[in-house]
Amino acid sequence: MKKIPTPYLEDILKSIQLIEAYLEKIDKNKQIFEADTEKQDSIIRRLEIIGEATKRLRTDFTDQFANIPWRKMTGMRDVLIHDYDEVDLELVWNVVIDELPELKRSINKIIAADSSI
Repeated sequence: MKKIPTPYLEDILKSIQLIEAYLEKIDKNKQIFEADTEKQDSIIRRLEIIGEATKRLRTDFTDQFANIPWRKMTGMRDVLIHDYDEVDLELVWNVVIDELPELKRSINKIIAADSSI
């Protein structure tokens, strides 16, 4: 296995941690999220960073971890950036609540495995 691109993975983790902090401030309340454009902007920006960091990962690396939805992550980034006027807040909410916890576990495992080599 080639060297793990730790800086990009750390950027992804940092963004997930910040999203978690933003969600805690609103008690993971969907109605507050939908009404609070500042929280929406903060979370969406972090999802954009996750997608951009993912785009910078080498294909030979992402191919080793096919269980992680890399293409979905970069695709979401593209939608958030280019179709900013059509962002689906329901989708954003579902991603941060349902999918980010598993992504966080997966990225942590990759980093931990690399540091034990």
